[in-house]
Amino acid sequence: MGNGVGIASFVLSLVLCVLTFIILPVMIWRAIASAAFAGTVATAQVAQAATFGIVLLVFCFIALILGIVGIATAEDNKTFGILGTVFSAICLLFLLGAMAWGFSAVW
Repeated sequence: MGNGVGIASFVLSLVLCVLTFIILPVMIWRAIASAAFAGTVATAQVAQAATFGIVLLVFCFIALILGIVGIATAEDNKTFGILGTVFSAICLLFLLGAMAWGFSAVW
């Protein structure tokens, strides 16, 4: 039988990976392209991308915690908990790196 918390972590981390590696770069590219072509920074698009990134960051922490709980509580089937933890950690590291890159461009 499956581990419910581990499965929840796995599914949430898969959705977060799609949002982090497909949707967020498109939002960031849209903000950069509008600044490059229009000559001014579109603050609304930058704010949308930043807010979306912060929301993704919060959900990555939630998925990571669920994965750790799934690993700790399962006696027999820890596969989904391990996969959820790994995928959410990858998304979390990417988001933290993107935010550090964005902050370094401002300073």
